[in-house]
Amino acid sequence: MPNWKKVVTSGSNAVFNEITSSGEVRFDGTGSFNSGIHLPDSKEISLGDGGNLKIYHDGANSYIHEGKGEALGALYIIGSWMLMETTEGDPLIDAKGTASGGIKLYHNGSVKIATQTTGSHITGNLSLSGGITKAPMMISTNGEVPLESITNAFVPFSSINTMDQFTNGGYYQFAAPYDGTVQKIMVHPHTNATAGTSTIQLLKNGSNLGSSVQETISATRGTVREFAFGDSYSFDKGDRLNLKFDREEAERATGFGFTIVFEMNTTT
Repeated sequence: MPNWKKVVTSGSNAVFNEITSSGEVRFDGTGSFNSGIHLPDSKEISLGDGGNLKIYHDGANSYIHEGKGEALGALYIIGSWMLMETTEGDPLIDAKGTASGGIKLYHNGSVKIATQTTGSHITGNLSLSGGITKAPMMISTNGEVPLESITNAFVPFSSINTMDQFTNGGYYQFAAPYDGTVQKIMVHPHTNATAGTSTIQLLKNGSNLGSSVQETISATRGTVREFAFGDSYSFDKGDRLNLKFDREEAERATGFGFTIVFEMNTTT
């Protein structure tokens, strides 16, 4: 065929418009193949100006290879409902992009992990090489009342509703079940009283745990004030903790509620 004659038509058939010296076939427009495309092992379908997406089979395995070198692009697989199955038709991944859908991961044809609106559901046992860290632990004590004649006392970690200046009773101590830190303590008065500075001091095994923390208590009943502590206020499993509250003025409210927030290292 002459070099200038790049395409020959015959009825509805056409010969490609260019065959290079290296054997490549090039043509403009869209090509349709009624009987499919066959490539030998390890021969690639190459897409993109730089050949960044390749599809091929090496005789044993099949590959979809996106990117080369330091490519910044991503490989998108888009569909409203995507299924991945074994050659025997057993499901591996079932993903629905709808409000009532989710993602299901299968093992030997049975769902083992399924995502839900509220989280995920696991069927069977869960084996971890690491651990699980739980949410912060909170202790709420309500109705602590120091005597009118005193301004500072220890707060019980229990249903006892009277603060005490002494700590002989074990109910005024908290034995830590794990290593952890004191993150914050929230205080709210039960009665209206004089506003002003109040102080919280934590004790660990009878000694001060870090510096005391001060905050202005509201004169309005039920108004919450937060005393911030943090990671430096740490304790070990088995340590005994005391919470000492100093209202500093007898005129300040005599009834208080406390919420103590610990962050426990519960990794197992």
